Amino acid sequence: MSMGGVPTDYIQAFKWYLQAAEQGDPEAQYKVGLFYDLGIGISQSFSKAAEWYLASAHQGYKEAQYGLAVLYDEGQGVSQDFDKACKWYLKAAGQRADGAYVNLGVLYYHGNGVELDYSKAVMWFLMAAQEGNPVGQLNLAMMYESELGVKQDYEMAASWYRRAAMQEEAQAQNNLGILYDGGYGVELDATEAAMWYQKAAEQGIADAQYNLAISYQDGEGVPQDFKQALKWYVKAAEQGYGKASFNLGTMYYNRDGVKQSYTEAKKWFQYSCQDDYFEGCDIYLDLEELGY
Repeated sequence: MSMGGVPTDYIQAFKWYLQAAEQGDPEAQYKVGLFYDLGIGISQSFSKAAEWYLASAHQGYKEAQYGLAVLYDEGQGVSQDFDKACKWYLKAAGQRADGAYVNLGVLYYHGNGVELDYSKAVMWFLMAAQEGNPVGQLNLAMMYESELGVKQDYEMAASWYRRAAMQEEAQAQNNLGILYDGGYGVELDATEAAMWYQKAAEQGIADAQYNLAISYQDGEGVPQDFKQALKWYVKAAEQGYGKASFNLGTMYYNRDGVKQSYTEAKKWFQYSCQDDYFEGCDIYLDLEELGY
């Protein structure tokens, strides 16, 4: 049964947690904060979430410390305050909350509330990665790939991308595909690249959708298939990926695997311009002038 679209078991759970929370139980206080944070069983309120997280955090409950830090980090329900975010992330990290490791790394990466320090960012990402946190593994791999805070090492980047990718971390899947596509830190393997692009593309990563479309268009790692190329270019373009719109315009303009259509080409070149990819703008204007 439900009440106003909210399952009654959530409403009842909230009532029980609230009773225990008002008696000072730290886990219940965290749960009440979480329900307010997510809008489960009660109207969403970040400010009330912050109040309950704080009550629980003061009692040392690490999940509440982490939740409170996130609210300060993002400025939800409280004024954005990176110093306080850092304080509570550190308390949670002291209790091995791997999400806090990740976010501390991000603070050091951007220099928010702390002095920018890529080496310290790497340290925190490594701690998260070693705990099996896929975002920590992704971020650590990116640091190795980009030579930020650590010596560039494509093999290490590939290793950490793979660990994250095996946990369905979509950006890591795409990035691992790129390494296989270029032979960086791994044997060049277009088939392996396309496989990882496919996994990431199915999770909605626009970069991967674009990369997979190229694989299908060129027949690299997969059989050449213009329908599949068209499908994945469209999916990327629908997310505002200008290069995908440009390639669609080019396919229609040059009759590359599709029926030639200057009208369709003009449409996609226009979209690419609107998405700040300007190579097709002149062609769009030419087609506009010709009356298409």
